[in-house]
Amino acid sequence: MGCGESRDWEKEAEQLLFIAQELNQRHRDLDSCIKELWALTSRKLRDELPADLPPVDRHIFLNSNSAYHMRMFMSYNKLNEQVHKIVDNAAEMDEILAIKLRLLAEQYQKFEIEKYQFFKDVSQADPQIYHRYVGKFKLIQSN
Repeated sequence: MGCGESRDWEKEAEQLLFIAQELNQRHRDLDSCIKELWALTSRKLRDELPADLPPVDRHIFLNSNSAYHMRMFMSYNKLNEQVHKIVDNAAEMDEILAIKLRLLAEQYQKFEIEKYQFFKDVSQADPQIYHRYVGKFKLIQSN
């Protein structure tokens, strides 16, 4: 900033708040997709698992949210191709969602650096408005 120029703290705060809301919404959406993926996978497996599958194994297959974990069981190799296909498809989708979560985490980390710099700059310029902005961000994070 040059001499006599002042920053528009309100505009910067609004932009950062918008980004925070977007990141939080994307995280909720991804979380929902992951839950839906494994709920659907469990429903499909429930219909395909053989009746004679040991109860402990059945419980693991229906409640695990990890294809890797399911594949560790000896009984997995004895299951039919349809069950393997269900687990493989879930694993592929889960990997895609994991990549999206990692990208979101990187974006969130970048956002946190920007937010920290904003708070640092505001606190040095006007401690009173700094506290107001901190309060606004706390409201966003609690939702």
